[in-house]
Amino acid sequence: MNKVPDYEEFAALVGRVSALEEENCFLRSLLLGKRWLSKLETMSVLEISDTTLWRLTKNDLLLSTSVGSKTMYDIQSVRQYLTNKKFTKKAVEDRIIHALHTPITKKPGQTSRLSGT
Repeated sequence: MNKVPDYEEFAALVGRVSALEEENCFLRSLLLGKRWLSKLETMSVLEISDTTLWRLTKNDLLLSTSVGSKTMYDIQSVRQYLTNKKFTKKAVEDRIIHALHTPITKKPGQTSRLSGT
C-alpha cells in the first residue's frame, strides 16, 4: 500500500520537481541553441535517407557547409523544412532533441533509429 506523504515530504517533492523542470528547460535551451547538425543527425531528424538528404540540399531546401571532410546542416533550415511540411513547433523541437540526445548506432541506408527497429 502506498504511503501518503506528509506536508514536509510533499513540499520537498514539489521543490525537487521544480528544480528538475528548471534543469530540463536549461538543457533544452542548450540543445536547441546548436547551430549545425551532422549528416546523420539531420537524416535522423528528418527521417530520410542519404539520397533524399542530398536531393534536398541540391534543391536548396536545406543549407549546408563543409567542415573539413564533413558536411554540416543548418538547424534553422531543418526547422523551416519541417515547419513547411506542417509539423508543429513542438514536434520539430522534439525531433531535434531526440536526434541530439540519442546515440547514432546505424549507418546511412539502414532503418531509421526513430522507427524502433
